[in-house]
Amino acid sequence: MITEFIHANPFIGIVLFSLTVSLFTTLVIFFFTDKEKMRELKERQKELHRKAKEHQKSGNQNALLEINKQMMMEMPEMMKHNFKPMLITFIPIIIIFTWANANIAYEPIPPQHEFVIVADLERGYVGEVNISVSEEIDVIGNKVKTIENNQVNWTLKGSEGIYFLTFIYNGDSASKNLIITEGVEYAKVSEKYKGKIKTITIKNKKLVYINLLGWKIGWLGSYIIFSLIFSLVFRKIFKMP
Repeated sequence: MITEFIHANPFIGIVLFSLTVSLFTTLVIFFFTDKEKMRELKERQKELHRKAKEHQKSGNQNALLEINKQMMMEMPEMMKHNFKPMLITFIPIIIIFTWANANIAYEPIPPQHEFVIVADLERGYVGEVNISVSEEIDVIGNKVKTIENNQVNWTLKGSEGIYFLTFIYNGDSASKNLIITEGVEYAKVSEKYKGKIKTITIKNKKLVYINLLGWKIGWLGSYIIFSLIFSLVFRKIFKMP
């Protein structure tokens, strides 16, 4: 439901996504931080910065070194107060970002639309790589291709379904799953392997959330932009230091 909405409405979807995550992190900071202590520490840092600038202008290096020493001594105290909310939000944020990259970073591959898949090999390997596909997948051109610049690429298209592609090189093989759908699912775009074939990448198009005069921004860049805005707004609303 969420995935379908974001794919259908990328801009609105990323705005709501960023707003939700920003609100969550702000609330955690609000309830799990000693706001008075943090305000006191920040005011103290501002005062020390002011004094440091004055000593720098007057050329009083000894006083400047003493101020810098005091500022450094107070940094661990600030980090200690920030650590608890960071610890609480760390795992949820990792889960959210992993989900986003797997579900809303790229466009799906529609049925009978051509797409490219690339196999990267370790440096120095020469020869040919063979791709093995099911009957529902069409390979445009040869299935067996020569390695050029440590990689081989094929253009494919096929019917809706979930498939496994096999790549064979000098007795070594690697398999990659593929999803072709009218929906919004897509297989993991790039996977790494331990054999002669290093990585296999499906060239899904990135889902564009913001287009600024040709500058196309994906979900992560758009999230960073909106989350900075929402975080500043929420901090003012909750009167946070």
